[in-house]
Amino acid sequence: VLSMVGCGAEKESLKLGMGVHAYINGSADADADNNGNAEVVATVAAVLVDKDGKIVKCEIDTLDATVAFTSEGKAVAADGFKTKAELGSDYGMVAYSGATKEWYEQADAFEEVAVGKTAAEVEAIKTQEAKGHQIAVDKALLDAGCSMQITGMQAAIAQAATNAR
Repeated sequence: VLSMVGCGAEKESLKLGMGVHAYINGSADADADNNGNAEVVATVAAVLVDKDGKIVKCEIDTLDATVAFTSEGKAVAADGFKTKAELGSDYGMVAYSGATKEWYEQADAFEEVAVGKTAAEVEAIKTQEAKGHQIAVDKALLDAGCSMQITGMQAAIAQAATNAR
């Protein structure tokens, strides 16, 4: 986030904002034979906005974490979590879902499209229901190579831009 400050615009006119959008993506109860689990997805955005509230720089990342627990409610030790950007190509969006670009490439495309927009304009980017998710259908996003679910990114970026100080 601190590296964003040197983006070339006048420091006095820029404001930094951060936003988080999180939701529980699924869970399973534990029983005597099997551990239960809860999956939380958290998208974080950091933005620099100008005096007019337009995004000058945007960074997004998402953590998709599943935590297991016993039938007694005790957490089961988990390996360290990596964000989708940290996983890079190992996230496997192309291999798993047949997408044409990996998650980090699509997120980069979304960041580029968000630049020059206000919080309200990011929230207004068009989506469409597909397989239970709201995916990108905005022409600029599709042309940039982003065709995945974007509502978490929209919410985190809009919150970051609105909260910029």
